[in-house]
Amino acid sequence: MHTPARAAAWHALDLAPDGLRTLSAFPLAALAPVAITTHDHRLATHVLTLCTHHTDHTAGLHLRATTLMLRATTAARTDPRTALEHLTTCGALLTAAGWDNPVLFPWRPWAARQHHALGDPGSARALADDDLDRARHWAAPTALGRALRVRAALAPPTEATDLLDEAITTLRPAHDPLGLALALLDRARAAGEGPTTGDHTREALTLAQACGADWLAARARRLGAPADHPPPRPATPPPLAS
Repeated sequence: MHTPARAAAWHALDLAPDGLRTLSAFPLAALAPVAITTHDHRLATHVLTLCTHHTDHTAGLHLRATTLMLRATTAARTDPRTALEHLTTCGALLTAAGWDNPVLFPWRPWAARQHHALGDPGSARALADDDLDRARHWAAPTALGRALRVRAALAPPTEATDLLDEAITTLRPAHDPLGLALALLDRARAAGEGPTTGDHTREALTLAQACGADWLAARARRLGAPADHPPPRPATPPPLAS
């Protein structure tokens, strides 16, 4: 998992007064983005237990949308259809309110991948195209890089490599090492045994190690990152509360 981000989120929660930890806003603000970005279902489950009002339909839109994203995270591993339902509900709430920003709630790219995994490529492409159009309009590098990666996953090989090259170029100045590492590994996979594959996997491994994403470093090694690039000693994240 993305260890530094998770550790920082836990530290933020530790700084809160005891009473504030059980309120919805604080654990969501501190921990939910980490759980959603890294698809950490255990962390998402724990955050939901801290949120005493997450089923309250009078709660604010931000809280309701975040809760639905967390529920999708908890369901994705074992029940992709339920995860997709949560994402679709989240999208309907946001669309009805006119919240089209693809940065804050990236439900479209995730839902596109779920549709594709469930055997509905048409819905997957429609969502991915919509997300890419919105990301180009907002011009936020992290969201655009993510949208390009998802659209590339649904594209023919030649188109996919062009999209991934654009994603890498977009993400390099974005201060998003996790997103850049993911784009580099997608590009390496798309290239197969091409001459730049080693460069992509090596850079992705370096980035993954720098941000403590052991799961991503392992993926880079599986794709051919040099074996003589040893991982640093991993930091131990704070344990989940029982």
